[in-house]
This record gives sequence, C-alpha cells and structure tokens, in this order.
Amino acid sequence: MVSFVATLFLVIFLLNSGKSNRKTEKAEENRVITVQSLPSLAVFGYYNYSAQNLLDNNNGTCWSVNLTTAIREGRYHGNILEGLVFVLEKPQIGSFVMWNGFAKTQELYSQNAAATCVTLTDLSCGRLLGEYSVKDVLGPFVAVVDKTLEPCSDGSYRVQVNFGTPAMSGVRRGTHYDDFCISEFHFWTGKLSEIRYPVGSRAVYDVKGPVRYMKDYDGTSLIFRSDGLQHSGKITYSLNAMTLVYTEQAATVTETYNNDGVLISQRRDYYYYSGYRSTDNTTYSYDFEGRLVSKAYSGSSGSGEYRYTYENGYLSKVEQWVDSASGRVLAGEPQKFEVLEADSFGNWTKRRIAGTKTEQVRTIEYYQ
Repeated sequence: MVSFVATLFLVIFLLNSGKSNRKTEKAEENRVITVQSLPSLAVFGYYNYSAQNLLDNNNGTCWSVNLTTAIREGRYHGNILEGLVFVLEKPQIGSFVMWNGFAKTQELYSQNAAATCVTLTDLSCGRLLGEYSVKDVLGPFVAVVDKTLEPCSDGSYRVQVNFGTPAMSGVRRGTHYDDFCISEFHFWTGKLSEIRYPVGSRAVYDVKGPVRYMKDYDGTSLIFRSDGLQHSGKITYSLNAMTLVYTEQAATVTETYNNDGVLISQRRDYYYYSGYRSTDNTTYSYDFEGRLVSKAYSGSSGSGEYRYTYENGYLSKVEQWVDSASGRVLAGEPQKFEVLEADSFGNWTKRRIAGTKTEQVRTIEYYQ
C-alpha cells in the first residue's frame, strides 16, 4: 500500500436535538481504553496499519486487513469480515463515528477496500446492538446506536465490530489493492445526527454541488475530495463542529467547519528559521442559501473584509474594505460581473467583468 505525507483533513456533527427550543441531550466521546484487531488481521510490514490508528484523530492513517490472508485464516467468510474489539470506558453507546476506507486521499479511498455494512455486538452476552449500511463515500459516517453495554466478567465494557451480515456483504473491494481499510472509529455516549451532504470549502471558491476539480480563470487548479475537503490531517471532533489541522509549506493551518459541513474559519501559523512567528486569521460568513457573503481577514498584511453580493443566483459584486485609523473603509471601486454561461449545477463557467471586454472562463468537473 502506498503511503504519502499527510497534508489535511474532517467534519461535523449536529446534535439530534429536534426543535431548537427542545432541551439538547448531552453527549461526549466514550474513551476507548484499548482496541484489538482479531488474531492475525492487522497488517504491519514496513508501514504501521495497526488498530491504534483508528483512535489517532488522523484520517491520513488507517487500520488495514489483507483480505486474502483473512480468508485463509477463516476471518473473512461468506459476507462477513471479522474485525475489532473495543474496550470502552463507559457502558453507554449513543452513536459511533467512522471514517470509512483509507481516507487520506480520494485515490487511496478508491484503490483500497472499504466497509459497506457494520455490525456491533455486546461481548458480555453476545447481544447484537445494531446493523448499519454504510454509504460508499469518502467522509465520516455517523450512526445512532442508543444501547447500554453489560459488564463482562472482569467488569470491562467490550463491543465487537464486524463488517457484513449473512444477508449483506460487508466489503467493497478496492480497484487496486487487496487490503480493507478503516481510518477512524469513535464512540459517543449521546446521539449524533446524520451528517448532511458535505460542502467543505467549495463555497469559498464560489462553486456548489459535488465539484471534483476546478481550473479557475487565473489558471489555479483545485481538487476537492468527495467530502468537500482539499486535504487530510489531524481531526478534532465536537458536537457541532470539526477542526482540521494540516501543514502547508511554512505554515500550520487550522480550519474549523460548522455543523453544516461548511468552512467558517482558518488560521495560518507561520514559523521561520529565524524564530520569527506570525499568524493570519480568516473568518467566513454565509447567507441562508449557503453562499459566501463575507471573508474577514487579519494578520501580517493588515486587516479588512471582502464582501460578496449576488444577483439572479450568481456572484455579481465583490468589495474590499480595509481597516484604517478612521475605521473600515472601501478600498477602490467594487468589481462587478456579468455571467455569460453556466452549467447545470448553477455554477458560472464564463463571465465578463462589468464595464470591460475582459472575460473569465473556468472549467469544472463533478463526481458522478
């Protein structure tokens, strides 16, 4: 299996609280004391694909099982792949969150096998806690369990996670490798809602829908994972947000996504050999349709805000405001646009800068 230097990644969970005036249910992550891969399944080799990778909040690593070896050892039989045993700190399992497949990149996700069905069993009594069909998409999968484990004879709380049922296959084969992968697996004491279709940072670039690739008018090429993100990295979960940390050139980048899966802030911490450090902060705001309306920035280049206006469904005007001694003032004339061509997703592909003959063209490709 190919290994790459991790650069970014994550995402977002909304409490299953119903109406906004209803009392929300408290939930917290149920700490995993230990996790064990069933005998002879973990692949170590030159790279580390142990079960501990499931707990490191990093979708650039994974737990991996070689399927041929699993068949030979009787651990993959019929539709069922025997997988993992988790020892939990608390008996309550309200939900679990799983990053399916090798989530480091879109390519590795497709090349390696991933789960199509997950089962949870209480090992104290053999009770089935639930069977869950998993969508074959890169990104976090959330399922509500709402069960309480019984203690085992040693007082521990143990849950076995397998993949598949007698009637449903638990494995989607990879296009290139014979390895089954899961990148993250976490338990929560309370109920987390299903994650909405991920948006990630697409709206920041004035595109919507399942965009895979965009070559912008200035020649910049952007690739989006199917979860809407552009990188993989260190993930921190909370009940209504996800924080992603990754490195890019001389900066450590921290991005926060809200419970709609939308990028709301970015911080870049720069470190130099001289010991000098600097920080740039950007905050993003959106309208009720999910369109970017404000990008406020502060840092080494000053502070200010870009404001975006839309007409007939398309971006029509961009203003830059800068902070000065007299307050925030408009910097120059606003830039206005006229859309000439658009695709079926409502994204412009050709536009003109208003009052000029300058035309801008961009190419957009989508996931099927």
